[in-house]
This record gives sequence, C-alpha cells and structure tokens, in this order.
Amino acid sequence: MQLVVDVMRQPGADPRDGSVARIVDVLGASSGKPVKLTDRAVPITGEVHSGDKIRADSDRYAATAHGQGTAVVRVLILAGRFSEGASALGVAVRGDTFAIFPDQIRRAASPFASGSLVERAVVTHELGHLLGLVDLYIDRNRQDPEHPGHSSNSGSVMFWAIESDVVTTVLGGPPPVDFDSADRSDLATIRSGSVRRG
Repeated sequence: MQLVVDVMRQPGADPRDGSVARIVDVLGASSGKPVKLTDRAVPITGEVHSGDKIRADSDRYAATAHGQGTAVVRVLILAGRFSEGASALGVAVRGDTFAIFPDQIRRAASPFASGSLVERAVVTHELGHLLGLVDLYIDRNRQDPEHPGHSSNSGSVMFWAIESDVVTTVLGGPPPVDFDSADRSDLATIRSGSVRRG
C-alpha cells in the first residue's frame, strides 16, 4: 500500500514551517510505511468554509486518487474560517480529509505558545482523527463525554481544546504536540489489524 499526503493550499493561506513535514512524519510513524507528498496551491476561493465545501474542494483539486493500492490523506490549508465553528483552528471533515485555518491559528497564538507550536498541535490532532483516535475506531471509553472523539487528558494532543482558539487559555500555556501513551497504544493496535469492529 502506498500512502500519499496531498496538501492543497488556498492562495494566501500558507502553513508554517514544519507543519507539512509533521503530517508526513506522523503518518509514516503511525503506519510504518513510506509516505509520498504532493503540495501545491489550488484555486480555492472564499473566506468561510463549510464541511460540504471542504469535502467538495478536496475532491475537485485532489492530485491523487484513492484505490489500486494507494491511500490518500488530503489536507486543505484555508484562508478565513470554518462556517460551523468560528473558533475552529482545524477540522476533520471525512475519513481522508482535514483542513487547517492559519489565520485562526495566528489569532490563537500567545506569548506562551507560538503560532508554529499551535499549528503543529492542530495538524497532529486532526491527523489523529483520521487515524481513528479517540474512540473513533477502537472504543476504549477514553473520550471526553462532553467532547466526543476527543481525549479528556490535557497532556494529549487529542485533548478537545487543541482544535479551538481557546487552546492556550484552557491549558494556561503551550499545547501538547504529541500523542499520549493511550493514543500510541491505540495506534499500535489499529496498525496491527488486531481489532475486530462489531
């Protein structure tokens, strides 16, 4: 199986240094497979992006198709904001697609957490959703009851506040940028294929 990270940048929306490499590194480490990268500007328009628009743009501008031994993670780097949550720094909209909002990330940065650090946390968090964390693939009863699909552990990059502009306020400092031991255990189980979903 070939893994591809397909990055689509809206004009004027550029990720910070290291963010795209972080996605490739986390996917490679989680899967144990080499990862190919495509990264380019595409003519996405608008300043407010709905889940439906993100999915449509992902399909319209994708450089690589799924199938025939290829799995693709599509990442959209978008200007403006998410329509269904003005505080969102990133959002996973489908099992193969997530978006980040650099303008929102810049606003969420603080003297205690640089924009680069917040963005690194956000891209890792959103990729974690695509990989099946938390309780999205393996039900370990780990999710925060008030924030489904998110960890209640503030030391995990899967903590609910990571994808929100309140991240540094809620945490009182910089966000975690890595998975915690429970996340890593779940990723190892998913990778081994030993989980049977019922």
